[in-house]
Amino acid sequence: MLSVPFEGMDVATETPPSSVDASVLLAMENAEALATMAAMMSSEIAALNLLPDGKAKALDLPQLS
Repeated sequence: MLSVPFEGMDVATETPPSSVDASVLLAMENAEALATMAAMMSSEIAALNLLPDGKAKALDLPQLS
């Protein structure tokens, strides 16, 4: 599932969005193994301290600001 609402975007005038909110849901049989592999490759993902409890984590992505 991916939900990405854009605010302030106008395709006709090629105006970029003023804000973007997104929700991403990843589901798989062995999600813990995927999270472990991703954490080994990315310090940003490792810093999230993902747990197999299903709780959502907020992401601070300054490159999108």
